[in-house]
Amino acid sequence: MRRLFLYSYYRRKQCIVKYALLIIAFFFTFPIFAKDEFDSLAEEFDKIYFYQGEKSRQIIDKMYQIIPAHTDTSSLTAQCLYREALLSYAQGTIDSSLTTRIKEQIAKTDKSENPFNNALLHYSLGTHLSATGDYSEAFSLSLDALEQFRALEDELFIAKTLNVLATICSHINLFDMSKGYYLEALEYIS
Repeated sequence: MRRLFLYSYYRRKQCIVKYALLIIAFFFTFPIFAKDEFDSLAEEFDKIYFYQGEKSRQIIDKMYQIIPAHTDTSSLTAQCLYREALLSYAQGTIDSSLTTRIKEQIAKTDKSENPFNNALLHYSLGTHLSATGDYSEAFSLSLDALEQFRALEDELFIAKTLNVLATICSHINLFDMSKGYYLEALEYIS
């Protein structure tokens, strides 16, 4: 009888341990799946944002919903704001709350802790402000982003930032400067 009781006790204990391990595994792997879903949504957005504004907006909304399930919320928030700025620029829409949200995120971001996020946010704000016609501030922020991306040796974003600077210069009739930025950007992508 005692043997049956001990067997039953150990069996229940094994089941409890198994379920506990499954629950722990779920909570540690869920953020990984959330990041994978975030990345796949970001990839989809990057393919369509220039010509499918409404669907792109829906993708950004889904991306924002994923953020709380992940441990690196500031990085994902920076990526969402970056994509919102791209959408705003591509669609020619002006969202004044986006400017405020990016500035708030810049204030929260520690430049030394995550220099890429800081550079990305400066790039995003520069891109968004250039769409709104605030070329002076956009130029200043884009130069700051360029300096940060150069320090990070991120060639893709160096080229993107040079492209934004060239576009800003062409809007304010600095065509020679614009040409210089475009040519420098071409060096990074060719």
